[in-house]
Amino acid sequence: MNIGARFHYLHSLFHPRSIAIVGASSDPAKVGNRISRQLQAEGFTGRIVPVNRRGEAVAGIASVKSLRDHPEAVDVAVITTATEQVADGIRDCVATGAKFAIVHTAGFAEVGPAGKALEQELVDIARDGGLRIVGPNCMQMYNAGARVNLVGTPFPSGHIAMISQSGNLIRAVTEDFLAAELGFSSFITVGNQADLKIHEYLDYLK
Repeated sequence: MNIGARFHYLHSLFHPRSIAIVGASSDPAKVGNRISRQLQAEGFTGRIVPVNRRGEAVAGIASVKSLRDHPEAVDVAVITTATEQVADGIRDCVATGAKFAIVHTAGFAEVGPAGKALEQELVDIARDGGLRIVGPNCMQMYNAGARVNLVGTPFPSGHIAMISQSGNLIRAVTEDFLAAELGFSSFITVGNQADLKIHEYLDYLK
């Protein structure tokens, strides 16, 4: 990574020191649990903060019932809650000083006018609090160098960075990469681009 990238405003997104998983479950089949386990499998050295409303441990990690119960601001919060609960998750991110929220949850502008109104609410809350949003309706991100895998399944590491609207495209390309013995240095799926846009990720990755 070049030195200038360390001073880019997206640096903490791709190289977070702390990651919260909002809506993490004790159920190993749920995405928040898979993300927690995969971060450990990748060897992520930062703090992992599962947020579970019941206070249950997630993948062997003690959780908090609300992001507001965690004493320090996190760099990245991955939101995996139901659609109607995402706005509250964004409010908690703003209240606690989180830098980025990656909204995995779907059900926003891609489903019609009502979803678009919900999406605009997220953006309005975030902008008032200085929070940047990835997504919503996205498959998160991966950065081999930082040992960050916010998808929950393994990917081959290598030297190719990719930006995609679609998570399914990333998975399809992964099959080709494996066959060709190639891998990702990083990738990010942008979803609906309610806030952060493709050109901003390009500017960082270049």
